[in-house]
Amino acid sequence: TFFRGLGYQTVVSEVRSAKRYEAGLSFVASDTICFPAKVVHSHIMDLADKKADRIFMPYIMHMPPEGPDKLSPYVCSVVMGYPMVVEHAQSPAERYGVIWDAPVFHWFSEKDRQKQICAYAADNSGVTLKEARAAFSYAEQALLTFRKRLTQMGQHVLDSAAQNHQFAVVLAGRPYHTDPLISHHLSKQFTNHGIAVLTVDSLPGLQAVDLHNTGVEITNNYHTRMLAAAMLAAQNPALECVQLVSFGCGHDAVLTDEMTRIMTQCGHKSLLALKIDESEATGSLTLRIQSFLESVRIRRNQTGTLPAGGAILKEPSPVKFTPADRPKRVLLIPNISAEVSKLLSGICAKEGFVVQTVPVGGVAQIKLGKYHVHN
Repeated sequence: TFFRGLGYQTVVSEVRSAKRYEAGLSFVASDTICFPAKVVHSHIMDLADKKADRIFMPYIMHMPPEGPDKLSPYVCSVVMGYPMVVEHAQSPAERYGVIWDAPVFHWFSEKDRQKQICAYAADNSGVTLKEARAAFSYAEQALLTFRKRLTQMGQHVLDSAAQNHQFAVVLAGRPYHTDPLISHHLSKQFTNHGIAVLTVDSLPGLQAVDLHNTGVEITNNYHTRMLAAAMLAAQNPALECVQLVSFGCGHDAVLTDEMTRIMTQCGHKSLLALKIDESEATGSLTLRIQSFLESVRIRRNQTGTLPAGGAILKEPSPVKFTPADRPKRVLLIPNISAEVSKLLSGICAKEGFVVQTVPVGGVAQIKLGKYHVHN
């Protein structure tokens, strides 16, 4: 919308098939990178095939934090740096003859975002700063209107489910899960059973959820949204929560534990965590979804619908570490690497803490980790 406001004709990339995805794999610099990053190369090829004159893929280093607590402005490290990978591994400007546009943005606040985007447009798009600001206002209004309409539709779905003594499901994942190639049309697994599906962004009140009692370090807005979605699902009798986990992404293992705690403490409900990847074999997902839906129906038939509101999330760490504990308690320093362990141990010891470096783990420690970690 912003670029249309500047007078550009916009083209959106799409990769609909595994064959199209595989065509871009030769540009992947590391096989350990997540699937959404791998798909980027095929999206670049699609834009080149559509004869785009300019490809816009910015470095987004920070985003305005969401929620009442404003916990973190950070962004996924892949989002931060992948434009550089594409530029050097695929070289769109040289290979396809298109302009490669990758500005760097640090959006610590909404004001920063407006200022930097408008400055970028005025410097690179042949428009005045006044015209850029007008296009930004036009795009911002379109976004706000879309969000309002989305939450209105979400409220309608929740009201309908409550009135008909049914339940809806919120799929809590990251933005790339809206891509059918990545999500394998997972939402249809629920709608085919007559269960309405909501996205996280469609939940009314998402931005107002209090997360100060969560037991995880929130590092980006997607974590905020998923935890808030779990809280709303736990407290709403007409809503269940399904977490989508993919490709070893971020802190999904820790988030799964915390979302499970939220659902259990605040709603006496169970979280369904579905791990999906680039494999097209979805039989196991179908079985897990069918089992989950049956267990929800059994629980609702036995206990009835829960009262609105739910319980309050408990303080995750009731025992606090005080200055008086410094000489009495031992801080265990994880053996991330020899250099990091020495650095952390030295810093903490200098501050008066009693420290002990954890030795390098072996087979037993790896087995224990796999038992407790979901990722």
